[in-house]
Amino acid sequence: MSKENFNKLIVLGLDGGTFDVLDPLIEKGIMPNLEHIIENGVSSTMMSTFPPLTGPAWVSMATGKNPGKTGITDFINIVQGPTDKKFVSSEDYRVNGAFWDILNDHGYKTYLIGYPMLYPYYEINGVIVSGWGVSDDGKLAYPPEIENRIEEISEGYINHVPWRTKKEYRDDKKILIDDLSTMIKKQKKVVKDLINDEWDLFMYVCSASDFIQHALWDEIKDKDSLNHERVLDLWSEIDDIIGILMDKEENIFLVSDHGFGPLKNKFLPSKWLKENGYLVTGKKNNCVELASTIPSNIDLDNSAAFSHSTGIHGEIHVCIDEGKRKIIKKIKKEMKEYSEMKDFKLNIYEKNELYEGCRLDEIADILFNVDDYKCNISSSSLDGEIYEKNYKFKIRSGNHREQGIFCAYGPDIKSNEKLDDVKIYDFAPTLVHFYDIPVPDDMDGHVLEDIFDKDSEIEK
Repeated sequence: MSKENFNKLIVLGLDGGTFDVLDPLIEKGIMPNLEHIIENGVSSTMMSTFPPLTGPAWVSMATGKNPGKTGITDFINIVQGPTDKKFVSSEDYRVNGAFWDILNDHGYKTYLIGYPMLYPYYEINGVIVSGWGVSDDGKLAYPPEIENRIEEISEGYINHVPWRTKKEYRDDKKILIDDLSTMIKKQKKVVKDLINDEWDLFMYVCSASDFIQHALWDEIKDKDSLNHERVLDLWSEIDDIIGILMDKEENIFLVSDHGFGPLKNKFLPSKWLKENGYLVTGKKNNCVELASTIPSNIDLDNSAAFSHSTGIHGEIHVCIDEGKRKIIKKIKKEMKEYSEMKDFKLNIYEKNELYEGCRLDEIADILFNVDDYKCNISSSSLDGEIYEKNYKFKIRSGNHREQGIFCAYGPDIKSNEKLDDVKIYDFAPTLVHFYDIPVPDDMDGHVLEDIFDKDSEIEK
């Protein structure tokens, strides 16, 4: 397929998109553009990474590689110890071979709008407008003139709403809903303008869908909620952006990094480790900058293990080398026994049960989730019950799930087809294949060949 003779590709990333929410919205007539894509294209659930978390999932989406190769299992990754923390950044995309760099190497121009943690931006053949994960004083767009353009178009671009931390949102969710609506509308203006440039791949990631479901899950599901109808309006505004992308009459991939579901319970792994003798506290670490996910008074010299989590899943790092394998097995066994005693579901693994790759040594020794992600994991806290059912969170009512979505639509795509067994690692090789580029051998996924019409240029 020559570069001069092909239908282009538009990708919409719907962060946290799940058919559990989208199907009812379609039935209500709230998302007619999404309905058209599903009915006239190919659709499937898409299995996310373990954990189904924005940090590892979007990196794996871009690279086609599992966390054992990328070294990414969270937003904040603990490499060697509680002071050796690393935040996901654009460097993780670059060193692991993101699809846009592969396309650039073959002469294709890529536009990337809102891709999470793609910061600091770097020089590409195309445009980067960084998604959330930008420092407060950071420039978010490349080339530099794009920054002024999007600011002017949107009258003040917004790439993030601090739903988790802003006190006003806890006190009045109407303020949060208004701010989310403003964010979506400003991004809509930018998408509507930039889509008319010359490009070979255009990708926009909507992070608002993730924020909505984290903070307003109950309002989505509860028809009697005071804010129910206004939250549905947010999805209608997102569907308007889908319509803008469809107007280009190109091929469209619509994907999510993970799914969503209700959040009900709370688990404190650091307190469990302390009460079982693995974690020792009581020391002031004034000269050491610990990761914020770890208790500030941990005694690094005398602890056998510590836990790290940003909420979706838990990680346990064993600190000592002598007898390490025995300690790992013992922690797994005792934590499993505790879950059975307290009657909650614990899925717990050693890292080599989940991943493979050259960066396996950078990953925690033990990884787990509780109640199939219906439980928040809070590793920084030592206060309260270790496990609490029906915990009342200040703002959060939704949490991630493993089942995201994959949809494909357009002139080169089959119509009204359902797929099975799609994985997040399949996205990058399928996208690279679309542009007639050989799929790199180190990608873990495979090309979703069944989505393409047999008469399309891609299949010839």
